[in-house]
Amino acid sequence: MVNTELKGVSPLVLGLLSEKEYQNPLLVFKKAFKEYSIKEFDYFISGMVYFSLGAYRNMPERNIINPYIHLTKMLDAAYLIIKRKGKK
Repeated sequence: MVNTELKGVSPLVLGLLSEKEYQNPLLVFKKAFKEYSIKEFDYFISGMVYFSLGAYRNMPERNIINPYIHLTKMLDAAYLIIKRKGKK
């Protein structure tokens, strides 16, 4: 089961996740893919690689912060899902 109660969990452990997302990490994926498609995440990641290489002349034309936050939260949520499935 992916859902879990929030007993004695330090706020530091939550990271970017809300308490509700910590209890049910699948909510993170539902929210992320409701806002952005896989193609948009792919475009974002490609753009991040491009800009990290320093081979650009113009700044990004779109908001690059929100997809980054979603990806970070998805990594946290995926870790929780794997960790909790291992405890079964």
